[in-house]
Amino acid sequence: GMEGATELGINQMAIDIHKPVRQLGQHRVQLSESVSEAYRAFTKAAGVTMSTLVQFAWSVVLSQYSRSDEVIFGTTVSGRTA
Repeated sequence: GMEGATELGINQMAIDIHKPVRQLGQHRVQLSESVSEAYRAFTKAAGVTMSTLVQFAWSVVLSQYSRSDEVIFGTTVSGRTA
């Protein structure tokens, strides 16, 4: 079970909460049409949404950085019922 916050084991930049978020930076990756289609086909065959696939990928990243088989993270959903 979870016993506390997940330590990611990476250097964390000091964040000034009074400065704009742009201080954190941004990185954009554009997938090719063939890769996007492969992901769409996979999610359709698996019966999951693209959002579920992205959340799975994020859980793998967190698991690798934290060196833990168990990770917890949340998402915000607005205006949609379960």
